Amino acid sequence: DGTKMYIVDTGSSSGNVSSADGFISQYSLSTAWDLSTASYDSVSATVAVANNSGSTFSRDGTKFYVIGLNASSQARTLQYNLSTAWDLSTVSFSNNEFNHTSQDGSMVAIHINPDGDKMWMVGYDNDKVYQYSLSTDFDVSTASYDSVQFSLGSQTSVPYGFTFKDDGSQMYTIGLVNDGIFQYST
Repeated sequence: DGTKMYIVDTGSSSGNVSSADGFISQYSLSTAWDLSTASYDSVSATVAVANNSGSTFSRDGTKFYVIGLNASSQARTLQYNLSTAWDLSTVSFSNNEFNHTSQDGSMVAIHINPDGDKMWMVGYDNDKVYQYSLSTDFDVSTASYDSVQFSLGSQTSVPYGFTFKDDGSQMYTIGLVNDGIFQYST
């Protein structure tokens, strides 16, 4: 509804966040969708991946997913549960994770459809979007690669973000090369 915002950051050696961890911080917007009204909620959660560059929430706000490198420098997607929707102070690790290294070791963005049975990730090692199926809705540990991929290389390389229109009919990507937002029909 535009009243909450979350920012993911990479790990650091300062404070209580180790170099093998990253964190996500929570903000409130007093006017929905207006960043100038954002204020920090003094709430953050540590996530067990560094170099985490992408995250997403389930539509109901009770789960969030983050991608990055774990303590062993393995590329992973981790799932966290929130006992109170959209409230990071209630977060706990679900022990559900997915290894996406065989497609791309540098995934930078993730999207899960509203039904929770499809997941897409974009990586900059190969400049592609990859599609996965989840046999249990919203559970990344049940993900399997659909052998479906889409190359972004004709438009941009080093992609670092993407999203879908709510009904899934459009996909939008952004990358470092060509400095543009690109729209695709699905």
